Amino acid sequence: MVLPEDWSFHACLDDSLVVICGAANPLAGRTKVPLAELGKQRWLLTRTGSVARRRFEAIAEQGHWPIELRSGVITHTPTLTLQMITAGGYVTLIPRSVALPWMQAGQVVELPCEASLTLPRLGILLRERSANRATMMFAAELVAHFADSSEAAGENIASVPGAL
Repeated sequence: MVLPEDWSFHACLDDSLVVICGAANPLAGRTKVPLAELGKQRWLLTRTGSVARRRFEAIAEQGHWPIELRSGVITHTPTLTLQMITAGGYVTLIPRSVALPWMQAGQVVELPCEASLTLPRLGILLRERSANRATMMFAAELVAHFADSSEAAGENIASVPGAL
């Protein structure tokens, strides 16, 4: 990662793109879903230019997936996405961090497939030299929260200089 001068990156969360479907979808509960079978599903697409959309387009092109199965609705609204996945029978490729609360509630299921993709770590950029004490304390709390809740960051509150 290339950082601007005087800025630092503090990792908070690991994330990945995952394919999800509603819990009642016939694909739910499968131990493996081949890409060819995913190509026969109705897809809810994310906005053009997003990392999820680029990944979807690459897989769809490689597998010669029919355009007709792609939804005419392109959404970035979580409520609409959830409704179309659970009630509309669509599948979608989105960040796991977005789908996680729905998975925990039993509304959607992550499909084990080759479409999944590990994403770069999510975190915060700080310009520590010019940040005030409140900003530094907030950043430290944010990093500590994610380190405690996911153990992904591998950092603690002391890792943000000037926060203590």
